[in-house]
Amino acid sequence: MTPTQEAELLDIQRTLIKSPLETDELTLVEKAIQAQHLSLQFVKDPRKPWAGPNRLSSRALLIAGAFRAGKTYLAEYVISRLPSFETQEGRIESRPVHVKASSTFNIEQLGRNILDCTGNLPARSLGPTRTMERVGIRLGLKTPTMIHIDEAQRLARPERVAPHRLLVEQERIFGYLRDILDLAAWPVPIVLTGTADLLPVLEQKDLGFFREKMDTIYLEPMVLGRAKDREDLASAVTGYPGKVGMTVDLAGTTQFYDRLIVATNYAKGLAFEVCRDAILIAASEGRKILTVEDFATYYTRKTGCVRQANPFIASDWHRIDPTVLLAAVTGDKPLRIGEIRK
Repeated sequence: MTPTQEAELLDIQRTLIKSPLETDELTLVEKAIQAQHLSLQFVKDPRKPWAGPNRLSSRALLIAGAFRAGKTYLAEYVISRLPSFETQEGRIESRPVHVKASSTFNIEQLGRNILDCTGNLPARSLGPTRTMERVGIRLGLKTPTMIHIDEAQRLARPERVAPHRLLVEQERIFGYLRDILDLAAWPVPIVLTGTADLLPVLEQKDLGFFREKMDTIYLEPMVLGRAKDREDLASAVTGYPGKVGMTVDLAGTTQFYDRLIVATNYAKGLAFEVCRDAILIAASEGRKILTVEDFATYYTRKTGCVRQANPFIASDWHRIDPTVLLAAVTGDKPLRIGEIRK
């Protein structure tokens, strides 16, 4: 592949990633995050200046769903497009902070991630209490407009905590987050994106203090035969190619959208990813028409399966394990340009 071809494919990839499709899920997430953003304008006393101590406390938003349901993508897209707004103190620009909970989670590491994003990472460990105290001070100085915590289900399973101490540690973790929502110097809205594992944890009676300050959006998995899911997938399969000057030909297959649902383990976000990467495969071969073979090729390259086990072309596709592709892409980013012509 020549440098020119690589540049063209990168341009196509960027165009597709920054162009989300209009779905019910996008609308829900957009409205909820925009409401959080607008709440920054609310004050306790309108006769006093708009400032941290006069602002109302903030709320948290949990966007939950299965792995690769599209939670993070939707949240980051909406947050990136939040507008500035006017206050009596002048125009306030959107200043979000994005962090990811580590796979070996502890509250000090989360605090250090926030401090790193705000330009004040300590050179050595300070311990959880002092770290979170510094987070509060730093947020008051840097005045971010939102904190987005990805992989939030990890907050419920901190490392090296004995089972009988787990609830106590969970109370401590979400207590620190509640402190950020209520921070006197500068209350900050929080968006959590994570799997549904977090939902029953937050339903515990002892975590009601955080739940009362939280709104929830659950992104449901797709269902075979459901009209709305087929419509969204049809929009992706026809809409994405149109954004980059391509067309679609699904001739030679039956029940394509149900096959796509099974191939992606009912996860709409992953299904959209597959559509985008199938387009890159077609484009890498100089074709302007997206076909079923491009989807089958993507699936084979990711999973290493034979054609008889490929849900896009197998006759008994409904018997194929829907988790095969999901397991293959766990932790992966979208198909890298160098992999397209393998």
